Amino acid sequence: MKVLILTCNTGGGHNAAAAALRRELESRGHTCAVADALSFGPKHFSEAISHLHTIAYRYFPKIYGAGYRKKEERVLGEDETSFEYKMNAICVPQLYRYLLSGGFDAIVTPHVFPAEMLTRLRRKYEYKKPFYFIATDYTCSPCVDEITPDYWVIPDERLIPEFTARGIPEDRLLPLGIPTNPAMAAHVDRNVARRLLHLPQQGEMVLVMSGSIGCGPMTTLALKLLRRLPKDSFVVGICGKNKRTTANTEAVHPHTGNFNRVALIIHRRECPRKVDGIWVGLLRFRFQISNCER
Repeated sequence: MKVLILTCNTGGGHNAAAAALRRELESRGHTCAVADALSFGPKHFSEAISHLHTIAYRYFPKIYGAGYRKKEERVLGEDETSFEYKMNAICVPQLYRYLLSGGFDAIVTPHVFPAEMLTRLRRKYEYKKPFYFIATDYTCSPCVDEITPDYWVIPDERLIPEFTARGIPEDRLLPLGIPTNPAMAAHVDRNVARRLLHLPQQGEMVLVMSGSIGCGPMTTLALKLLRRLPKDSFVVGICGKNKRTTANTEAVHPHTGNFNRVALIIHRRECPRKVDGIWVGLLRFRFQISNCER
C-alpha cells in the first residue's frame, strides 16, 4: 500500500508523530511519502504561516491563548466554516494534482490543517481515497469537529466523550494512542540515564518542557518550582530551539547539560533570593522578570 503522510510546518510535535508513523508503516512493508501540506499553497506560504504561528504563541501567548479559547467555545452552523478552513483552501488545487499524480492508496495526517484541506478537497472534487486524522493533543482541539476523515485516531478512550460532544460519531473514533519513536519506550536504569545526561545522581528532578519551539515563561516557572522543592532538588528545562530562553535561564544559573537540543539545570540550593534585571527582548517589547524571592 502507498500512503501519503501530510504534516505541517508549524512546530515539531506532529512532525515527530509523522516520522514515527512512517517508520512503523515502512517496517510493515508499505511505501510512504511525507509532505508539508502548506507547501501546496502560494510561494513562501508555508514559511509565512510557520513564522506567524511561532510569533503568535512565543511572543504573544496571552493573545494566542485567548484566541484559542474563543475557538474552543465556538459553535459553527451547519454550513459555516472557520477562518483556518478558508485559509487552508488555498492549498487544495495543487494538493489535488499532487494526489492524482502520486497514486496514493490512503492519506494520514497528524495535523488539523491538512485535514481541513482534505475535507475541502473531498467536497470539491469528490475524492474517494480514505484519509485518517491522528489527534496529537489530549483534547479535542479547535476545528477538529469540522473535518471529515474516515476515522479520527485519538490518544485515549477517555477522550471519546469530549469528541462525541463536538458531534463526531463514536464509531469513527479509534483510541489507538499517539505515534511515537520506539526508543521512547525503552527502559533505562535511572542512575545510568542521569550519568549519560550529566545530571546529578542525587535529588528530586522536575522536568519542564516547552515544545520544539520553546515558548512560555521557562525561567519564571523554574524559579517558582525551586522555591517549593527540597534543597537537593533541581529543574531540567527543555527549551527546544529557543536560544533566547536558554540564555535567560543560563543567566539565573549558568550550568548547562546536553539533553536533546538544550538542557538547563537550576539547583534549588543555588536559587538566588532575588533575580532582577533578566531582560527578555520580545520584538519591540521588553519584559522584566523580577522579585523572584524565596
